[in-house]
Amino acid sequence: MGGVTNSAPWQPLSARLAGKPVQDALFEGVPPHLEMPLRSWLVAALKDHGVAMRVGVRLRRPISGNPANELVSAGREEMLDVIDAILYISRETESIRLRETLDGLLDEGGSAYRVSDDLLSLERRVDSSV
Repeated sequence: MGGVTNSAPWQPLSARLAGKPVQDALFEGVPPHLEMPLRSWLVAALKDHGVAMRVGVRLRRPISGNPANELVSAGREEMLDVIDAILYISRETESIRLRETLDGLLDEGGSAYRVSDDLLSLERRVDSSV
């Protein structure tokens, strides 16, 4: 079992058995299947009150209560901006593991975005089928 590598994209067993084509289109924005995993990531990334406050200020977003809670509950259309700001602001303090977790979520969820090589921002993923 170990050491076997398969470069074919994964798809659910039921889809494979039915002979369905692999779904490999990239999703723009935050699709519904990534919303809760990304909100969970935001909770972990915004544990530092100072980072949460700076993200709100950088995004010019009025904060009336707890900044972390308000940013975690941002609409799906704002989530990528919040995540991008966190990557930039927390570059000195945040662990590589948190960024790797984010990149894994985006990759597994078929997002059109990924964490940049310098780990400081989000960038468009290059579609390998093109």
